Amino acid sequence: MIDNPRFPHTCRITRVGENDPLSSEEEVVTVYEGECRAYEKNTTSDRGDVISSFRGLAVPVDRKGWMERGIVPLEDDYVVVDRGGYEESGKIIDVNPANFGGTHIVWRYGRN
Repeated sequence: MIDNPRFPHTCRITRVGENDPLSSEEEVVTVYEGECRAYEKNTTSDRGDVISSFRGLAVPVDRKGWMERGIVPLEDDYVVVDRGGYEESGKIIDVNPANFGGTHIVWRYGRN
């Protein structure tokens, strides 16, 4: 039997919080840490050239779940995804509710 979990990856979404003007350290707030499904979302031209490469992220937390947590993912939050053997990271560019419950996040992959 093939093992095909709905959320096979793990991720962490963080945000730089309000800083104390007298401190040199940035406060980092964890928005979400847990299971997810990560995938590529490429946009191409009519010639087949890749114009841009984005990443999608499905998180099993719906609107009610975010409200209960008291914090929701926002644009410019930072994402780190463990895809089982390697990590990808970048910034969130869009957050939407998913059609089967949960949340769909589009983020820009930060290539070196």
